[in-house]
Amino acid sequence: MATLSPTVYPDPLIIPPSSGHHKASIIILHGRGSNAAAFADPLLLLSTTDHGTLQTAFPDAKLIFPIAPRSLVRRSKKASMNQWFDFWSLADPESRPEIQVQGLRETVRFLHGLITEESGVVGIGNVVLWGMSQGAAAGLVAMLLWQGEGIGAFVGMCGWLPLRGEMEGVVMEDELEDGSKKSGLSKVISRLREMLDLPSESDRRESLDVPVFIGHGEDDGTVSVRLAREAASLLERVGVEVECRMYPGLDHWYSEEMLSDIIGFVKDRVKMREVTSM
Repeated sequence: MATLSPTVYPDPLIIPPSSGHHKASIIILHGRGSNAAAFADPLLLLSTTDHGTLQTAFPDAKLIFPIAPRSLVRRSKKASMNQWFDFWSLADPESRPEIQVQGLRETVRFLHGLITEESGVVGIGNVVLWGMSQGAAAGLVAMLLWQGEGIGAFVGMCGWLPLRGEMEGVVMEDELEDGSKKSGLSKVISRLREMLDLPSESDRRESLDVPVFIGHGEDDGTVSVRLAREAASLLERVGVEVECRMYPGLDHWYSEEMLSDIIGFVKDRVKMREVTSM
């Protein structure tokens, strides 16, 4: 049997801390069909009334914009694009789940490697994972499957939760049995690992100590706002702290208001203290 070559992820775009003091790392994932430079430029230029730009709000943060590898879009049979994983349809994200598995598995491993590297420098509580659209989707799965102490925060813009139907079934079974949110989370994570063929955790995860922000435009014509609400609902049912905000009149993008809310959310939860060398 032929062995598949490992996926190569291009070197990320890195913006060093403007202060010169590296106290936190913010990993920000672009959406499907985009790339780091195209996504980073408008995000870094947008200034909010309350906090200024992303760099002025977090002068001690290293901003990391990873780049998704190019891969075949199965539905088109020939086109390829930058994507964190392939999928069949956003109208029905639960269709053809097998198409999502390989890309999600490889992206989770890639993101966990980045988180491990950055946490070794600034501490795990000073690492933020952030994604737009498909980047938010991939990031949510990586956050759920991260082993060890929780990262500082997760931010999702205009995204969804891949394989949510499978997880929903696990949660419903658990609620019928005993209503335990803690065991529900553990079983959800186990099911995700099973679906992605990733090694099982040595310990059962009873809580996910990661604050989550989900922002979505109410007029999003690409990723339905319903998918964001369903993702937030499922996470809350297994005990995750979720702040979910919907923005009237906003399509599949972010706004000054959303960025301001995100910056405030991260500032409240990630203190970005300098880590003392051991």
